[in-house]
Amino acid sequence: MPIVRREVWKDDGHLIQLEKPAELIARLDAFVAVAERKIVLVPDSVLRRYRGTYSVGNSPAIVELKKGQLVLELNGDADIPLFAESDSRFFV
Repeated sequence: MPIVRREVWKDDGHLIQLEKPAELIARLDAFVAVAERKIVLVPDSVLRRYRGTYSVGNSPAIVELKKGQLVLELNGDADIPLFAESDSRFFV
């Protein structure tokens, strides 16, 4: 899957679809909206501007360009793909 997201719901059981159907549908709709985004090719020269070390909380986050894709290294986890939401916001 090109996009994977893990969520932990506190104080819920194994039947979230019955316990909190509205919240589940909202999260599924948000996931589908992200998964259905159109891919736009951005030249490496533009993506290189985002390379560097950033601060996420108290941890350093390293952004690199690998194979035409921005990737994030955070707390030792390498090559987490980044996706652009806008010119200044990215998500994993």
